[in-house]
Amino acid sequence: MAAKLLLISSRPEDRIVWQAVANVNHLELRVASTLDAVSDIVTSERQIMVIWDGDQRESLSAIGQVLLSFVSPLRVFSVTDRPLNAYPDLFRFPAFGHHLMRRYDSPGPILLSKLVSAASIPCPFGVERLLPAGTLVQRIVLKRSGQKQAAIAAVESVLKSQNVTPRLASMVAQATDELLMNALFDAPVDTDGQPSRRKVPRSADFELDERSRVELSLADAREYLAVQVADSFGSLKKDTVLRFLRQNFQDAPYVPRTSDHGAGLGLHGIIQGGLSALFVVKPHERTEVTLLFKKAETFKAFRDSFRFVSLLT
Repeated sequence: MAAKLLLISSRPEDRIVWQAVANVNHLELRVASTLDAVSDIVTSERQIMVIWDGDQRESLSAIGQVLLSFVSPLRVFSVTDRPLNAYPDLFRFPAFGHHLMRRYDSPGPILLSKLVSAASIPCPFGVERLLPAGTLVQRIVLKRSGQKQAAIAAVESVLKSQNVTPRLASMVAQATDELLMNALFDAPVDTDGQPSRRKVPRSADFELDERSRVELSLADAREYLAVQVADSFGSLKKDTVLRFLRQNFQDAPYVPRTSDHGAGLGLHGIIQGGLSALFVVKPHERTEVTLLFKKAETFKAFRDSFRFVSLLT
């Protein structure tokens, strides 16, 4: 665990929330809002975790360059008032591995603490890391590709039992379908690292060997729900995720490209729809993609709740 948490912000609400996050994770909070102060801290504390106010437009470029030079993007959280598509300038400085909207109502701070904890260790696998202690997790292992629909039906059943609004339930089911398609058809690679099922019809039903089996996890964490899809290839690359995020924020119609590795990710629907996502990848070994969303009584309440994209690859 990093010893310090640097908050680059002058906003009082940021100070209150991130002080609480620092306390939970046993970190010393440092606060800076000027380029000189940020430079002094990050050049002397190479393992520091950084919370970066992306709404400081006047210093965005300069601070972004400093962070990119001295801090791993996996340890930098960019926080903004609005969705990521409102901040195209952030993509000019790929100094961050996590984007958070400034949504601090419960259970937001709980998840922020868990994300900081996850970012402090290598390959933080396991959906349990994102859940309160003692939360029960249901797991389904797909041994045939044709079991995908049954797995999605299981997700829909859980959402229905939790009284998730039909609109949100439909979005989550579609996102789960996208992630399962990626795990079944885009993630598998051969010994040379080349995609091995890219040309297989998506409707095909075939047996999955032990390595190709796909894990689906479902968890009810009281205030929020988690759906995780995992494969044993670890072929998803950070550049692929960022490329699709950039594409999705250009306001162009989204058309899935079956010829492109990773096209099944469906990031357009996942991110633009307001679902939060954590990507954890260990190359050649495992990929986990976790969707998280608030158990809200209305779709508007869901849209107004916590929202983030985190990349730990």
